[in-house]
Amino acid sequence: MGETTQTRASFGMGAGRRDLQLVSFYIANHQFAVDVDDVFGIYHGLPLIPAPDYSDYVDGEIQVSELRIPVVNLRRFAGLPELACDKGTPWVVAINQPGGPIGL
Repeated sequence: MGETTQTRASFGMGAGRRDLQLVSFYIANHQFAVDVDDVFGIYHGLPLIPAPDYSDYVDGEIQVSELRIPVVNLRRFAGLPELACDKGTPWVVAINQPGGPIGL
């Protein structure tokens, strides 16, 4: 995953208008966004810990305090070719899920 940015968007009309803050990122020239309220954290420089019990599209886990967060390789998940730069230390956007955070 490349650069992440924070974006503001508004929707609704009048008193029902709501500002929405998004964390966005690009994968294969496609922009994706996650509501900032759903973001557990954004991490860089954390080593991936091998985790062989997951699906093929999970690269491993990152350790955040006492929590291990599985990291999904979205390129592999979507069937896109991996890039040489993907082999380095990744940026991970961890999102809150009912079973615990998942890294993207």
